[in-house]
Amino acid sequence: MAYVLIKRSEHGASGYKPTQNLSFAQNLPVANIVWEEIPNISQHLPVAFRLGESQGKKFLDLVAIQSLDNDRNLMVLPNGRWLGGYMPAIYRSEPFAILPDPAEPQKLQLNIREEHIVDASEDGAIPFFDEKGELGKQLNTALHFLGELTKGHRKTQTMIMKLQKYGVLEHWNLAKELKLDKDTPFTNLPQNLFRANLNKINQLKDEEIADLQRSGALHLASLQYSSQFRLKGLMSLTRIYDEMLEQVNTSQEQPNIDELFGEGDDVFSF
Repeated sequence: MAYVLIKRSEHGASGYKPTQNLSFAQNLPVANIVWEEIPNISQHLPVAFRLGESQGKKFLDLVAIQSLDNDRNLMVLPNGRWLGGYMPAIYRSEPFAILPDPAEPQKLQLNIREEHIVDASEDGAIPFFDEKGELGKQLNTALHFLGELTKGHRKTQTMIMKLQKYGVLEHWNLAKELKLDKDTPFTNLPQNLFRANLNKINQLKDEEIADLQRSGALHLASLQYSSQFRLKGLMSLTRIYDEMLEQVNTSQEQPNIDELFGEGDDVFSF
């Protein structure tokens, strides 16, 4: 599922087919998010910081934990449908992505998953460009959405680096947090997760706390910390997931995630 750069010279007569389902995400235990999404995400899922590596450099990303199995996504059903509730912006941006220009990494460009490109005349296709050769309405909308998402990611990264600067993040051992023993079915937990330590934040100097507050990092830490109680909800969801699949296979009615987690909200915007 490689991404390719959308070029007028190569794709002037081309279009794309929208993403029909989230089958590509069925094995993803976490989803990258930006800090603005936490109030919506944490209605159902816990949030953490995850250690990653790219081109030899390590970094932390903000993620929503979607499963207690490192090879499973409890929020995506076998048919590719989203279970319900708030869907992370990174999924809603599909099949597009803004990626760095290989020649000029500081320059970002609009890309699309290659398998979604079709001839613009094909049934159901959405043209990349209009009659004047300008970006089509749908592509402009996607570009704006991704632009806002990129801004949110940069802001989130700045906040995370502030938290790292003051040493207030700690490794989050999910097995210890959930008090799991050797007989537990949860033996393949997501790894390399971190969380905010409010005790360490409270021990900072007044000027350091003020710095975190000005940058928004203090708010981010508070939001992440508050979401942690959702972790046990994933245990319950894991246990009923297979039973729920039987319901899905025999009924067209989509499961109500608010009923599964015991509360409801209808906020879905980014």
